[in-house]
Amino acid sequence: MTVRHAQFRSDRTEPALALIPPTKPGIIPEFKHVIDEYKHREQTVTCVCGWHGSSVGIDGQPSAWTAHLISVRGKKR
Repeated sequence: MTVRHAQFRSDRTEPALALIPPTKPGIIPEFKHVIDEYKHREQTVTCVCGWHGSSVGIDGQPSAWTAHLISVRGKKR
């Protein structure tokens, strides 16, 4: 008895790269900038990169922490 194996061909033509999210040109973070330490009473933040500053915004302005994130990540869309 001879066994024949059927070859299946996928009709999907989607490129494999479509699963990878696009990156922002010119911004290549070495690592994520996240809070390493937060002091509630003093309202200060220390980032894992060593940056240290205030987590409080004044008069509707972004806090120093938010400004730090924007400077390293870029603005959100």
